Amino acid sequence: LDEVCEPPDESPANYRLFATLAHRGSIDAGTFTFYLSPLRSDRWYKFDRHNFARADKQEAVDQLFGGPNCSDDDSLAVMLFYVKKCKVSRLDCDGGALQLPGNLDIIGNACNS
Repeated sequence: LDEVCEPPDESPANYRLFATLAHRGSIDAGTFTFYLSPLRSDRWYKFDRHNFARADKQEAVDQLFGGPNCSDDDSLAVMLFYVKKCKVSRLDCDGGALQLPGNLDIIGNACNS
C-alpha cells in the first residue's frame, strides 16, 4: 500500500462533506438518491434514477439523519463522502463536470460561479 498511500501529515484533519448517498423505503425495497456538492461550490445537486436537479443543504444533509420518528417515507443517509480540505486543490473532481454531456453541464457551470 505504500505505493498508493501518502505518508501521514501533521496538518489538522479538517474535512468537507461533498456528497451523500440516501436510501428511501424499506430494508428490502426502495430507491437511492445521490447528492453532490462540487468541491469548489457551495451548491448541492440531487441525482436519482429519473433525473437530476438542484437541491439545498437541508435536503442533502440535514434531513438524512433518521431518528426514532423515522418511517419508510423518510430518506436516510447510508454513506457520506468527505475530502480533506487541504487536498481539494489537488483533486480534479470538478474538472470532469465541465465535460458532462447534454444539459448536465449546468453542474460544471455552477462550479465557476
